[in-house]
Amino acid sequence: FTITGGDLVVGAAGNTTATTISTVTNTGTTAGKDLTISAGSSTTNGNDIDGGDLILASGGGDGTGTSAMIFKTKITAVDGAAEKMRIHTDGKIGIGTASPDWMVEMAGDGSNEAVFAVTQYRDSGGDGPNILMRKSRGTEASPTVVADGDSLGAIDFYGYNADGTAFDWAARIVAEVDGTPSTSTDSSDMPGRLAFYTSTDGSSTATEKMRIDSSGNVGIGTASPGALL
Repeated sequence: FTITGGDLVVGAAGNTTATTISTVTNTGTTAGKDLTISAGSSTTNGNDIDGGDLILASGGGDGTGTSAMIFKTKITAVDGAAEKMRIHTDGKIGIGTASPDWMVEMAGDGSNEAVFAVTQYRDSGGDGPNILMRKSRGTEASPTVVADGDSLGAIDFYGYNADGTAFDWAARIVAEVDGTPSTSTDSSDMPGRLAFYTSTDGSSTATEKMRIDSSGNVGIGTASPGALL
């Protein structure tokens, strides 16, 4: 069917049962077909205009209740569609978990399920995949310069403890500002260092064990190396 302007509303206020819109796109002997949801017109008639956004919303009204967006897929011929990803009511995204603790969390019980991979295919020797971490003081609307000692990004390693209550901190690799950035003579100056942390046996607090400072000096057991090593 076609909707010419206006809204399509399914259900009514006070509805006490879930509303399901389903499409049957296969028969018993043929494979199912795709279902496409698109926004905007099918043609712009040669005009350089916006095509229109696709907006998916969960929840509405002015109540105090919460809602989430849940995405399900089907794996085998005998099971039902199961949840694989959700956008939680607080905006956190869970892949393989219905209760993400972080802005994006992946979880899995099987082998190689919780793996984050970045792959690039390009005929250029110096252009590989990247993981980018950025830090600013201030706000997104008004960012300001970072300061000496600020953390610019870290990779942390945790292991589940024996009493079954939490994940404990085991190690960290962190990049930090190592000096005064953006001086009056060089507004793009950004000295940096890498620090390596581990937790000693009997502790769950990782402490710095080694660093590479902005001069290239390596310190093991010292935060102020005065030579290359």
